[in-house]
Amino acid sequence: MGVDISECLEKDHKYLVYIGLAKNLNERLDWHYNDKHAPSSIKSGFVSTLRQTLSALLVGEMVTAKTIVDKFIREEMRVEYELYSNYKEKELQLIKSHNLPLNLKNNTKHPFYKTLKQARKLSKQKSLVMLTSS
Repeated sequence: MGVDISECLEKDHKYLVYIGLAKNLNERLDWHYNDKHAPSSIKSGFVSTLRQTLSALLVGEMVTAKTIVDKFIREEMRVEYELYSNYKEKELQLIKSHNLPLNLKNNTKHPFYKTLKQARKLSKQKSLVMLTSS
């Protein structure tokens, strides 16, 4: 995907590249795992942030990326979670203390931030063009 993971936390040959917070963990995981990439969701920007990122990096757009992103999430990723009463504060602490190239929010100083932000912007633009021309 073009992401430098050399300084990311590694565990069992998997790398910590993204941390997300959730008020309701089941809903959040369902959104990441089962988002449909519906045209209305793409237009409104209501596609899972993780899926937007993976679509941009793996395919370059969201319209046809669902199958590839689904496969990547199920085969290449692992979810771990911890429960915290103040999960927003904990997420901020973890973003500041770990190398997390796929987090945009609160991570503007990361070297991959500008590249990822641009990739996501181009992916959204390409997706919108694809949707309006079909």
